[in-house]
Amino acid sequence: MALRPSLVLLVLCCAPLVASCGSSNAPLDMGVPPDEGPFDGGLPSVGMCETCITSGQCPATADCVEFGPNRFCLLRAEDDFSLCPRTFESAVLLADPTQRYCLPTEGCCIDEDDDDYGQGEFCQGPDCDDDDAFARPNADELCNGEDDDCDEEEDESTVDCDPAQQCIEGSCVPI
Repeated sequence: MALRPSLVLLVLCCAPLVASCGSSNAPLDMGVPPDEGPFDGGLPSVGMCETCITSGQCPATADCVEFGPNRFCLLRAEDDFSLCPRTFESAVLLADPTQRYCLPTEGCCIDEDDDDYGQGEFCQGPDCDDDDAFARPNADELCNGEDDDCDEEEDESTVDCDPAQQCIEGSCVPI
């Protein structure tokens, strides 16, 4: 394969620029962060604590970080006292001691109500209400005026009313 003269000229002309950049701490990839290419290649966006390939897939406040055998979107932390999700702590990784992240201490699952449903690879599934431990997919539906089983219906097929009662407006009433 023959080299095109324009390509050879481009490489020769740019070589002094690349050499002068070598003394700085900046990555030599035209200003694109090291784990991102010039584009995300059409990769899907992912949420916090979900597997990723590039930081471009993560929310704006997170990076795609190698953590154990996987790469996850992890929230950047400002300092030791950053407000990290429950079961996460602000710390640095050995691979990049200059950046703090909210690191999981019990598996990568953002779950504020401790029902094992939330956002992330280690959750049982998504949570429709992460402030209520009783509201999650496949939970028992209670007669309380709320959607306990995440099916977008309130008080259908409740388990806490007697057979001679029905649930009306969050209360078990005689039929």
